[in-house]
Amino acid sequence: MITHTAQDNAETLTGTFAIAGLVDCHSHSTFDVSDRGLVPGSAEAVAGNMRDYFAAGVTAVRDTGGVSMAAVEARNPRLIAAGRFLAPPGRYFPDWTPPTEADGLVDAARAQIAA
Repeated sequence: MITHTAQDNAETLTGTFAIAGLVDCHSHSTFDVSDRGLVPGSAEAVAGNMRDYFAAGVTAVRDTGGVSMAAVEARNPRLIAAGRFLAPPGRYFPDWTPPTEADGLVDAARAQIAA
């Protein structure tokens, strides 16, 4: 139970938080998931997907990677966003990934972390 009134025998949790609503822990908000004709990877696609999530009662979204940095760039406090998919040339989903050779992986990951 969540309450604003102190309760006898309640456990105090530190370093944790509660969010009212649903959480989607595996999304790809840079895709046009509602087939509205939005450009995949665009800021408009991310914003449209987030509106759909909120309308459905999802109040927090964990984006697990996408075709652009638009989810990261959205700076939406309800969107915890990963960056681009990283993969060797021709691997994973080639149209969605910047080709990343093994010797450039650390630099590519650092660039995304900096973003």
